Amino acid sequence: MLHNNRNTLAALAKRVDVTLKESLSIEAAEAYFQSFLYTKQISGVSDNTLDCYKRSFKTFLRFAKEHERDRLNTETLKAFFAYLQRKGLKPWTVNSRYTALRSFVSYLLEEGELDVDILEGVPRPIIRQDEIAPFTEDEVMRLLEAAKQTRHAERNYALLCLLLDTGMRISEALNLNVDDINIRTREVFIRHGKGNKGRVVPISPRCYKALVSYIKTREGIKDDDPLFVTERGTRFVRASADRLFEVLGKKAKITGKRCSPHTMRHTFAIMFLRNGGRQLPLMKILGHTSLAMTNRYVQLAGADMAREHEVASPLANLGKKK
Repeated sequence: MLHNNRNTLAALAKRVDVTLKESLSIEAAEAYFQSFLYTKQISGVSDNTLDCYKRSFKTFLRFAKEHERDRLNTETLKAFFAYLQRKGLKPWTVNSRYTALRSFVSYLLEEGELDVDILEGVPRPIIRQDEIAPFTEDEVMRLLEAAKQTRHAERNYALLCLLLDTGMRISEALNLNVDDINIRTREVFIRHGKGNKGRVVPISPRCYKALVSYIKTREGIKDDDPLFVTERGTRFVRASADRLFEVLGKKAKITGKRCSPHTMRHTFAIMFLRNGGRQLPLMKILGHTSLAMTNRYVQLAGADMAREHEVASPLANLGKKK
């Protein structure tokens, strides 16, 4: 209906010779972007989301400058996303850039700085749900072993255990404080989930042991201290975690898939279902707001089991030489 309204508005504008705002100068877009960030910050979006907005717009500005684009409009946006895909960026990365600019364009429409949705004619990047292949059990074991061989072995091992045991987002793990770990109930309180929604997730004895072993290495630790810290005692950040996974992936000789914290989240979900876990508890543990979001893992697990059955079926293997 909104699309039809815009078409009607555009047709009316042509009839009465009214000029619609279908673009914005890059300089004006920069100024409005700062106001956009303030608005989002006041509305309570997470720091991680704000950082994503900043990175995405910075990438867009760099593209505009390098390619001498002086207007924020549909054609510039089409060229920008075509450029990102030519660079060979992962679909997830391109999609996150799209999501950030979609939010900014929506803000410009709400503020009346644009009359036309300039992203309407720009297709959202398609992400196949099987593009993030989960780690195999053997790969997980190699990653955990690799973490034990790093400089900050206790911290890195505990972080991997936590991600594998709970499937929490890396931003959620890095925002934890020491007192978010409930020693008595063996639970973790995630204060800053997606959309700033909190939730409580259980942890296994093995994960609990890894966390306690790591905490014991910290001198003068206080309840409100960050759980995962650098050598200087400052909070461990997302960029450092991404680099850690790159290092661990090389040490563990992981090839053919992305070695990242997000892959560990996918791995948790797939293994949880494969081991007999149910959809509703998985939804709550992952912090999803609907089962529809969780169902993609059910589909992936089903495809995974189908492949295993094809390889391991007793009937299919009858008569084959070992």
